[in-house]
Amino acid sequence: MGGDETSGGGGVLRSVRARLPGLLLEVVSVVFAVLVALAADEWRDNRELDQRAAAARTAVLAELRSNRGELERTRAAVDSTAAQLDAAAHDERGSAEALAGFRLDFPSFSDAAWRITQVTDAASRLDFAWLTRIARIYATQQLCNDQRDEILRTLGEIQGPDPRTAPAFGQLRSRIAILRQLDVQLEQAYDDILEGGGA
Repeated sequence: MGGDETSGGGGVLRSVRARLPGLLLEVVSVVFAVLVALAADEWRDNRELDQRAAAARTAVLAELRSNRGELERTRAAVDSTAAQLDAAAHDERGSAEALAGFRLDFPSFSDAAWRITQVTDAASRLDFAWLTRIARIYATQQLCNDQRDEILRTLGEIQGPDPRTAPAFGQLRSRIAILRQLDVQLEQAYDDILEGGGA
């Protein structure tokens, strides 16, 4: 019986040895297939991320073009407002008539594409220097928006028979002047990023 067990064990061992190259080939094939599948998934994920980054960049540049158009659309109105305030400061009538027909038309900047870009994983694929330039433009836009809000708040403080004597009148003129300076800076920033092909 001992001989049978040994020969039986040897038969199993011989059988395993005979099948070993096939088993190893099968294991290697499965591992290779898994690695190829993982690489394909990673390639697909990277490609999708690159496409989202390109779409985000395109959307931000389109938004900046639109904001530039908004700035150009309202420039004459802001200049007219500044001229009207200067004229009112020197008007001899000394009454609210000095500001008759006073009209405000400020740019209304969008930042939706920029906000969305910031919170998506696509931002990690965009060039850091480009992102920094774009962030500065949006920060300048925000300064313009803040000045606009302060101008509107200051307008509400101008009261009395002669608006020019209200302390807020001088503030209003100063804020309009600051807004005009910010508009010039913003226009230059738009030109730099948009005329350079968005680079």
